[in-house]
Amino acid sequence: MCFAHSHIPHKDHFVHRRVEPRFACVRMGSHFLSDNQSILSDDPMERLFSSSPSLLQKRRQPYIQGKPPKEDRRKKKQNVIEQRLQSNLIDSKYRMLNELLYTTSGEEAYKYFSENQKDFQDYHEGYRLQIAKWPVKPVEVVIQELEENTKLHGGIVCDLGCGDGGIFEHFRDAGAIREQADKKVKKGEFLFESIKSFDLVAAKPFVQVADMSKLPLKDGTSNVNVFCLSLMGTNYLEFLLESHRTLKKGGYLVISEVLSRFRSLKLFVTLIKTLGYKLLKHSKPNSFFVFLLFRKVSTNTITPSSMITIPRQFIDPLKQSDDFVSFMRGKPLDYSNFSQFLLKPCVYKKR
Repeated sequence: MCFAHSHIPHKDHFVHRRVEPRFACVRMGSHFLSDNQSILSDDPMERLFSSSPSLLQKRRQPYIQGKPPKEDRRKKKQNVIEQRLQSNLIDSKYRMLNELLYTTSGEEAYKYFSENQKDFQDYHEGYRLQIAKWPVKPVEVVIQELEENTKLHGGIVCDLGCGDGGIFEHFRDAGAIREQADKKVKKGEFLFESIKSFDLVAAKPFVQVADMSKLPLKDGTSNVNVFCLSLMGTNYLEFLLESHRTLKKGGYLVISEVLSRFRSLKLFVTLIKTLGYKLLKHSKPNSFFVFLLFRKVSTNTITPSSMITIPRQFIDPLKQSDDFVSFMRGKPLDYSNFSQFLLKPCVYKKR
């Protein structure tokens, strides 16, 4: 082979290029990251962030940090499982105690929780978890009514079955209770003279322990009586009769109750009217509960023994009801059994 015409380039023909020094790189997964900020990655996003070292560092941070250690992930998962189990235990005990309150008389519930006060605390812990899921809470609707309805202002409010005493605490913290402030301040400067809270166990120091069918109050003491999710005993009719006794003529009865409990809301309202009340307001703030406001218009003394014969206005609408016939089978047709039929207990399915 002839090389006569082959050209051998002169050394001056070579282009001298600057050789960049080698830089240490750290491998993270399939990514090689330079420890020198001046070297740009092939990643177009890093080129975009290259003018800002802080943004570039945030861009690279996930690769640098990597996943948490396996042991930390295991502990985190174990904590989640333990919290879930604890929540399930609280929920289960709440359901059991809730069913107990609905299926026993007020006197029986009073005796049970007097001997098992820790169960009362557990019940309300579960109650708070349940009610937190509701978009609108019944006690908030009651508080709003007490604040905005001027006809309810000026006197004594009795919260019957108060639980944590949310109504009292709200108005106490707002400085709206005269009894909790300076006695020299004029009466008209407060919304209420006092707010009395009653329940089976004193969850807070201001709560008075009582059976709702035997309140430690004189006749005609209160201006407003509130039952907020607390018509729970099999003898809840006696709670309403006791409320009628302690309420002044012209006073107000507030009821906020779970909507699914009513077999007939219309007949329940008629029952309350029979006790000597006039319906003023009826609303359903959401699909969970109903709000009712009544005014006491009769001072006639009503006792459980005087409520024997049920008017036809109650019976006639239910003659064709299989549920009513089944419920009343073998039971005397009196107000006590009839009231139990109208307002169902919350009984949970066995799991």
